[in-house]
Amino acid sequence: MNGIATVRTGFPFTIRSGRDNSLTGINQDTADQIGDWQLPDDRTRGEKIARYFNTSAFTFNALGTFGNVGINSLEGPGFWNIDTGVTRSFAIGESKRIEFRSLFYNIFNNVNLGSPAGAQSAQGTLDLALTSPTLGRITATANDARIIEFGLKFVF
Repeated sequence: MNGIATVRTGFPFTIRSGRDNSLTGINQDTADQIGDWQLPDDRTRGEKIARYFNTSAFTFNALGTFGNVGINSLEGPGFWNIDTGVTRSFAIGESKRIEFRSLFYNIFNNVNLGSPAGAQSAQGTLDLALTSPTLGRITATANDARIIEFGLKFVF
């Protein structure tokens, strides 16, 4: 038997204003935070998918400023997954054998939510723009559903 357990916190992301209010021509301004971005943890999965964080806690940065939201200061949903496998070898004489293998990916069929909708920036960080129509909404999962594989190998 073998197995792999993966547990991690969510990926960090940044709320960008989506406007060049700093007037630098770079268009990397962050938003201004005007309230608490966190929503209660005891919400249903559907509520978290529809609105992962409090989108009304952010506004466009003031003209001539870069915004006060820190880079990668927010965190997406966590992730856990367990993959396991079983291998058994059966001898057939002295020099031959049959190997049976069974692999289970995401054995508990756990649905891990993806990060809130946004565009991947050139630096590899997740940036969300206030101008995005899907701001705060989770539109994908972070893993596949359960996958089961069976294999049989004749070794000679």
